[in-house]
Amino acid sequence: MTTESPVAPYAPAKSVLSVIERYRDRGLPAPLTADALATVGVARTMAGWAHSGLRFLGLIDGEGNRLEPFERLKRATTDEYPTILAEIVRNAYLPVFNIVDPAKDNEIKVADAFRQYEPAAQRERMVALFYALCEVANIVPPRVRRAVTQVDSAQPRPQRNVKLKTPLTAPLPPEPTITDDLRVITALIQQLPKDRNWSKARREKWVATMSAAVDLIVEVAKDQKEETPQH
Repeated sequence: MTTESPVAPYAPAKSVLSVIERYRDRGLPAPLTADALATVGVARTMAGWAHSGLRFLGLIDGEGNRLEPFERLKRATTDEYPTILAEIVRNAYLPVFNIVDPAKDNEIKVADAFRQYEPAAQRERMVALFYALCEVANIVPPRVRRAVTQVDSAQPRPQRNVKLKTPLTAPLPPEPTITDDLRVITALIQQLPKDRNWSKARREKWVATMSAAVDLIVEVAKDQKEETPQH
C-alpha cells in the first residue's frame, strides 16, 4: 500500500492575500466556495487555486465554511495581524519549517524542502506563495530570497555566455572612402543615354544630380585674392 504525497498550494499570492484582506475589511460570502471567490475579485481561472490555498492554511474547510483561524485574522489589529498570520503559516507549513529556516537558508534549500509535496511541476509556484506569505507575516524580510541566495549560496552560479542580438556599444560604421563615393559618380555616368539623345529636362536633372554628387566628395578651395600685377 503506497502513501500519497501531500499537496501544497500554488495559487498566486495576490489571490490568497486579497481574500484575507477582503474579509478583514468588508466580509465575505458564506460559504466561501470557488464560485463565491470569483464574485469578490478573484479571477475565475484562479478561484479554484485560491480556494485550495485557503483550505491549506486552515482558514476554511472543504465546503468553504470559515474556521477559527480566519476569524482571528479578521479580528486582529494592524499590529497583531502579522503575528497571527505567522502562526497560521508556520502551522500549515510545519513540515517545511522542520527542515529549513526561510530567513536564513537560501531558496535552493527551501525548494528542496518542498520536494515532499505534489504536484512536482508546480514546485516553483509553491515556493513563491510560501515566500509571499512569510514576507507578509514578517517571518522573512522583503526580498530575502535575492539577498540570501547571493550571500549564503555555497556554489556560485556559473556565468553563461549569452550572445546579445544588439551589442551594448555598437561599433561605429567605417568612414566612407573616395572609392566608395565614386560609385555614385559611376552610377550616374551609366545613366547617360546610350543613343546620346535625351530631353532638356532630363539633361538638366542629370547635371544637377552630378553636380551635387561632385560637391559631396570634392572640396572646393576657398577663393584667393588675385595678386595685382606690379608695373
